Amino acid sequence: MTKLKKTLQDIRTFIHEKGLIRENEKLLVAISGGPDSVFLAYALKTLGYTIGLVHINYQLRGKTSDDEEKLIIEYADSWNVPVYYRRMEKVKEESSYAQSRQVIYRDFRYDFFREIMQKHGYTKCATAHHRDDQAESILMSLTKGNHPAIIQSIPLEREKFVRPLLPVSKAEILECLAEAGLAYSHDISNDSNDYLRNQFRNQVIPLLKTINPSIDQQLVSKHEWYQQQFSFIQKVLDQQAHHYLEEKATVKRLYFEPFIKQFGENFLQVLCIWAFERWGLHGKDIWETIKLIDSESGRFCYTSIGKISKGRDMLILETEEIESEIISIPSFRDHYSIKTGHQNVSFSILTEEKPDFKEKNTLWLDLEKIHFPIIIRRWEQGDKMIPLGMKRTKKISDIFIDLKFDSAQKDRAIVFVSKGEIFALYPFRVSDTVKISSQTKAVLKIVIEA
Repeated sequence: MTKLKKTLQDIRTFIHEKGLIRENEKLLVAISGGPDSVFLAYALKTLGYTIGLVHINYQLRGKTSDDEEKLIIEYADSWNVPVYYRRMEKVKEESSYAQSRQVIYRDFRYDFFREIMQKHGYTKCATAHHRDDQAESILMSLTKGNHPAIIQSIPLEREKFVRPLLPVSKAEILECLAEAGLAYSHDISNDSNDYLRNQFRNQVIPLLKTINPSIDQQLVSKHEWYQQQFSFIQKVLDQQAHHYLEEKATVKRLYFEPFIKQFGENFLQVLCIWAFERWGLHGKDIWETIKLIDSESGRFCYTSIGKISKGRDMLILETEEIESEIISIPSFRDHYSIKTGHQNVSFSILTEEKPDFKEKNTLWLDLEKIHFPIIIRRWEQGDKMIPLGMKRTKKISDIFIDLKFDSAQKDRAIVFVSKGEIFALYPFRVSDTVKISSQTKAVLKIVIEA
């Protein structure tokens, strides 16, 4: 069996095993004129798929760009398949950095592909990413410091874009092109090391291959193994998430103790990476945050998704920035409501309803012992109040210690002030000076909902 025949057979098997393309699907093939995309189009056509070609002439290399366009039209004619192409004006050098220009070209390219797919009824679009491209992506991601479980790689399928050549090496592609006698263009921009990927392609990978000729295949295989491991860990931990996580809109907590009891301390990093991935944290942020595991309580760092701090046997993510607003509540007759941050606070004056001290999120106070306006603000260092049942003031910071509050609970604590004195604290502490007694005639009911 020739190399070409075996490679085509391997591609067919890969497509079927991965369920990439169904029978009778209409497939758009992105073709640049380079060796990879020419072989992709040839392979899919030879394997019997219904294809159309799509090409963009970026007009970056003068006559060479036009020659590539002509080559693709010639292939379309000889294969008797439709071809769609568009020309793009060159992005001015002074208008953008190299990386930004790459993004502009990529967005233009994929927008055009989507347009053609929708207009002409193509169900999927195939691109010519191969095993060497995958190895480069994996190595680049590792070099940037990403954890093996969340390495950035080229997905086999995303939206309606598929990559049938991912198991095929560049060397195989070139060998098959030579055997089939297929012409292709060489993009000299791939020889330049202006872009990071080209540095890995032209310098790093070749150097590694002198040490290990199979480095590309092994990188891809190890990555797939890591992904399988992490997928398994995710499934196991997802089933147990209610034991380890408390997830609210603006505050999320990861509890260590139940996990340590079940699996021990040695696997805490695995737990944290699972939670961070679940919360949308990636890359360098993960490694900075991992350091908090062994730090003392109160330590924190800022990430792309919010502040993460170390509590007693937990990590806390706060995605909302707490504002230090001060709100004045004027005298009112029956009912009054305000919102501070994500907390809704409602006030009611009651003369007949008996207090239900079991009612959640509620403060019950003697109205006659409170003077308006009532000031609501975030607590501050040095704040004091006389807790219920006590005769002397106590620092609110000490109350937090007694209650074992974490940083997020402290950040969201609210004090209620009357004539310069704190008479209530959220979460749900009342001063002894405003407690309800048998002589109480009117009750001020305060309900706080996060």
